[in-house]
Amino acid sequence: MYHAKERRTGQIISATKALPRGSYRCPTCNVEVSLRSGDYRAAHFAHKPGQGKPECEEFHPSDDLSHSWRDTDTYQGPAIEPLGLSIELEPDHDARRGPRKWGLRLTVPKSPDEHGVVQIDCGGGDVRKIALSKLFLGSQTYRADPAAPDFGASWISPEVRQTYRSAVEQRIPGLSSRVANVFTAAGGAKLKPQTNVLHWGESYYLVWPEGNSIAFPSVILTHTLATSLGWCCSLVGLPDKSDPEIAVWLTQTCDLPLARAKREWALVYPPPYAVDDDGALQVPSVSQLVLAIKPVDEAGGNENEVTCVAGQYSGSTTLRGTKRHLIEITISDQVAQKPIHLRWDDAYLATVRAKPYPDAPDEPTVTLRFDGAEPTEPIALHRVKCHELLEQVRLGRRRISEIRGHPVLTGYLRWRRADEFEPEKEQITFSPAAVAVSVNLPVDRQLLERINAILEDRSLEVGLDFGAYGAFHSWMLASEGTHPEEFRIARDLRARVEWLCKASGAFVMPEHGPLQVLDDYTLLRHFSEISVPRALLGHRRALQHELRIVAKVTPP
Repeated sequence: MYHAKERRTGQIISATKALPRGSYRCPTCNVEVSLRSGDYRAAHFAHKPGQGKPECEEFHPSDDLSHSWRDTDTYQGPAIEPLGLSIELEPDHDARRGPRKWGLRLTVPKSPDEHGVVQIDCGGGDVRKIALSKLFLGSQTYRADPAAPDFGASWISPEVRQTYRSAVEQRIPGLSSRVANVFTAAGGAKLKPQTNVLHWGESYYLVWPEGNSIAFPSVILTHTLATSLGWCCSLVGLPDKSDPEIAVWLTQTCDLPLARAKREWALVYPPPYAVDDDGALQVPSVSQLVLAIKPVDEAGGNENEVTCVAGQYSGSTTLRGTKRHLIEITISDQVAQKPIHLRWDDAYLATVRAKPYPDAPDEPTVTLRFDGAEPTEPIALHRVKCHELLEQVRLGRRRISEIRGHPVLTGYLRWRRADEFEPEKEQITFSPAAVAVSVNLPVDRQLLERINAILEDRSLEVGLDFGAYGAFHSWMLASEGTHPEEFRIARDLRARVEWLCKASGAFVMPEHGPLQVLDDYTLLRHFSEISVPRALLGHRRALQHELRIVAKVTPP
């Protein structure tokens, strides 16, 4: 062969002009060739040992190497796996340094014997020369370049078995830049292998180029890892039940088929509070685990084995049939700090790790400070003492001097007069929101004065509501002679209000008794606070409309 293709430029070059240390390929079969020149033969190219095939028109085997392409392999052992891609997470990670690092890995399979050498192209100019005496001891994993278009053997020595040669000479594609590349998180192994199918209820790592943007649905669990060599990675947890919207998103993002979950299960106790970078469930303690499990298939009479592995210790139990089961697992103290791996037959369930709850900053609160004879320290709104002081504000004995809260919290001030059916309200916020989240901020001074003025107006029914962070409510404090006894509604309208209250399950008002003994005003106050079933919302809206008309025409 007197002409070959230069590997770097792709140009056809003559053997007389080729450089001795250049890299060249056969123009017909595109495998590597070497430059040969000497005193007795003209400069020419020849296929490297083990690379040429008789199908190539330019292949001319010598007598001592012609056996290299013949299939004389009589290997009868287990099937040899092809080259495989996986990702590996940084082993010792400190969360204070930022997101966890990761890298792409190429695994070369175990060899059936120790005879021969292979050269594996790991991308980015990294070519590893590996003796099969090393691969005979087990598969080997090497760093791979995420930007490489493909991976595979660049040279194989003649003495390598044909079975192993066929397994490693087939080049595998690199990472796709068009869709997200998916690696499984199941099993808790150090290497996370690439997968070609997605199962509901399992976790996966998605890897994609940094230039592409992926918008994850808000209903699925995501955990972002560090960016590596221009590639992004996130851990994604899929729901147990199939979801049409998520299925469409997965198809567009990953371009992989979706399969149903093999098992339905849940960790009932202790409830997990987080998922780590490896996809393991974090719980405060693993001394006792309670699992609720149910097979998805409907075939009866099967015996299913649930296995728990912790370090060198393991235990299992056999379940009969396909009914729901609760399993209680007790872990001894000597292995409680090790990861707990749960499996059901051939299906991996989860890895559970014991980790104390993280030290959290101060919890968000709403605090009030009061002026008076003796100024008070800040008191949380949800405490009884704060409610007692707010009642004194209603009586004019104290004033609120400060309200502080976390910037993310929002509350409402509500008030209503005797002749009004629906209350007015004003939003309470703590600004500016750009301040660090650990800082409690005061409300605006003008808003604080308005809150004091409304609380001091005894003719108003008032409420200060911050939801789970505290709420205060006070009825009108008018004297007995000013109670709105003159407020009346028609008898048929009152009957309809009583009916809707009873149909909604609100038969009595705790502090006043049955509906029949309530005056009209107290009945309407009770009606405004009940929860109405969805099927009766139309009736409630109709009554509210009529009551607004009554409130407008009734003299104060």
